[in-house]
Amino acid sequence: VVHAHDLDTLPLAYLYGRWSGARVIYDAREYYPGMVRDSVGGLLADLLERLDRWLVPRVDAVLTVGERLADRLRALGGRVWIVHNSQPLPDPEQIAREGAAVRQSLGVPDGALLVVYVGYLTPDRVLARLTGAAPLTTYAEVVERICSEICSAVKRECRRLPLLDLCRGHEAL
Repeated sequence: VVHAHDLDTLPLAYLYGRWSGARVIYDAREYYPGMVRDSVGGLLADLLERLDRWLVPRVDAVLTVGERLADRLRALGGRVWIVHNSQPLPDPEQIAREGAAVRQSLGVPDGALLVVYVGYLTPDRVLARLTGAAPLTTYAEVVERICSEICSAVKRECRRLPLLDLCRGHEAL
């Protein structure tokens, strides 16, 4: 079995599978062409989209993480299985207790939009679009807890957006 994690490894995995007779599994946890579009540009992203459309029906199995991606991959002719990459949600009372504690520790009022990004920031992440949507709300709080070499780029983006006073970076910023 050849396991290709993301579209960037799938062409070689597919060719090796054809050559060796091994089964090929495509592990598609993201919509790869869309994920890299901002980094590589529209032309290359469109080529990746075509490659994705061509390869998906030709592999033996496609793994993905949710219904939305699964629907897209099935529409392309893929044999799709969903393997969630998240833990089950705790009970609603626990969520309410922990949410209240987080809001209190950050000084965020109840009912205010709270966006927390925990992860590695790269140019192809959606932080700018996410924070750009915040002016549609009456109050927004953007908290990033990251460890990344592009913190300065995040700071510049927060300054550029019309919500500078709402963009409060935490320790990492």
